Amino acid sequence: MSESQKETYKKWKDLVNMSASELKRFMDSEEGKKAGLSRKEAKELGIHYGRESARWILKMKETPVSEWTPKMWEWANRQISFNSRMRGNKGKLYDDKGRKTRKYLSLLIWGHNPEKYKDGGEIDKKINHNQNIENKLNNNKNENSKENKEKRKSEIIEEAISYISRGVRAIEKKQSRSLSKDELKDLQSKLAFEFAKNNDLWIKSIDLLPMPIEGGGNENSLYYDEKNGIIYKSNNLFNSDLNIANYLKYILNHNYIFKNTKYNFVGFIGFSHNYENDKKATPYIEPVISQEFIIGNKASIEDIENYMQSIGFKKIDEYKYHNDEFIISDLRPRNVVKSKDGKIYVIDNIITKKDSNINFELGGEITLTTEQVEQKLGRKLHWWNDAIVTINGVEYKKVFLKNEYKRI
Repeated sequence: MSESQKETYKKWKDLVNMSASELKRFMDSEEGKKAGLSRKEAKELGIHYGRESARWILKMKETPVSEWTPKMWEWANRQISFNSRMRGNKGKLYDDKGRKTRKYLSLLIWGHNPEKYKDGGEIDKKINHNQNIENKLNNNKNENSKENKEKRKSEIIEEAISYISRGVRAIEKKQSRSLSKDELKDLQSKLAFEFAKNNDLWIKSIDLLPMPIEGGGNENSLYYDEKNGIIYKSNNLFNSDLNIANYLKYILNHNYIFKNTKYNFVGFIGFSHNYENDKKATPYIEPVISQEFIIGNKASIEDIENYMQSIGFKKIDEYKYHNDEFIISDLRPRNVVKSKDGKIYVIDNIITKKDSNINFELGGEITLTTEQVEQKLGRKLHWWNDAIVTINGVEYKKVFLKNEYKRI
């Protein structure tokens, strides 16, 4: 990226200050459908119209800036020009009846929310940790229903997975090869950082989270908001093979299976390592989720077994269960709470989707060739580092004198 492009991108990020999710919600709202010039009006004036710009903004926010096309850079300059001019135009943001004016709506459809600015200065992104951080995902006053809020929380996770996956595919296609585990980890960190910054999901400091508490096992750091009864978890990805996309998919799977202990995706925290100015640097990233704090005691192994059977899962061993679609492990008493009224809440676990190509049988031994393992993992195996591999929640150990792996 040239110096002029860096300067353009800096201006663009400042002026196009709405996240992709915010802009999409506005476009789909009644106000958004009326905002800006119509296609016909824009054509008569020989200029571009707002909804066309909005669609380009969504594409640009979903594309790593290093992958922007010449057309995207053209639109970036148009959006900078329009928002700079419109912000400087005289006129109120609200009329006498408290409705947004055409000026305000025009700015919104071009990706600029003037009320994100404080006294005309920099964007005020400070998070008050005494409030629920995830409220910033629910700030559209026209969509206050519980169903819409839950939908948006899932959508933002899906958008993050899509953004990361497209970025990985683009690099692999460009290099005509599959990335190694370390390369994939580093690239996903960069893509997650870009997505977080573009969608106002970057938590600048650990001080913005509530009071830290002990616990969390090997993978989570815990923070407790006592006033609102919320636990925040910052995850180091150890149980997700250091793969951010895998962890985000895990959140969706947990919420699908255990609806009474849903995770809310809050954002990402970590260290940028100056990645904004040096694309060779690699940010350190941890996803942050929140969950309602459940009061109760550790469930017994019998309690857990009865509960899992009640929702359609069969026992594999003491802490592992499965159904036709998922394998759930680490269901230890410390990860499952039994409330005073006898209800069971699974607060932590490890979930993997089954591979449809594996005939999973309880107690059965499955042998895979090295080639099959490489195909399922999508990469070449290292003779020593991959002595034990995990495929869809099932561990396999290499048989060194044979060209195969056996299920442990």
